[in-house]
Amino acid sequence: MTYNWTIEDYKELISQQKLLLENSLNNYDGGCRSEYLRIAVIIRVLVHDTASSISLLNQANLKDQIRYYSTHNRELMNYDIISSLCTANVSGNLLSKETNVVTLVPRLYEADLYARFIDFDTWWNETVIFSGQSSLDNRKNLILGASNKLGGAHIDREPSIILINLTKGTGLKQIVKYGSTETFNLVKGDWISCSIRQIGFEILYTLNNCSI
Repeated sequence: MTYNWTIEDYKELISQQKLLLENSLNNYDGGCRSEYLRIAVIIRVLVHDTASSISLLNQANLKDQIRYYSTHNRELMNYDIISSLCTANVSGNLLSKETNVVTLVPRLYEADLYARFIDFDTWWNETVIFSGQSSLDNRKNLILGASNKLGGAHIDREPSIILINLTKGTGLKQIVKYGSTETFNLVKGDWISCSIRQIGFEILYTLNNCSI
């Protein structure tokens, strides 16, 4: 015998996930950067569908009825950056070709000037991670990678090199311009956790904007 969720049940379930997300975002901001794994799992529960499972928003018939908040700056695709969702402060000798260390923070409301609401498929598959001039990852791959491969809900025995590089901040290249001088640098930083923190901001903003 099974139970059929009611509309009121779904409202409560979504409220629970929102509260869990808010707590994880606050914990991340408080210094627990590994909280990005919980953020990723919550987002997966809310929006990710498979052949054998249906996301919470889809069960509630809301997933394709709402518009999703994107803080990805499309103009940054013309530059050689790593994540359009993070602000990076680079330390070290910018004129050298040695690895520079960056301090990463999510853009949050700083991105309001170029933020927009888009449909789910566009939002989910929008490239937000770059290395040099190569597109690396979209929101879907970041969320599922953290959830299914890096320890959110499961640890993959052999995760992709891209995911590991994003986590460890190794092997990622960026053109750094200083005046008229341009160098192709290796840039070290935890890009995946910061990017997922910003994706958590986006999905919470989306839900609050729809009064869900």
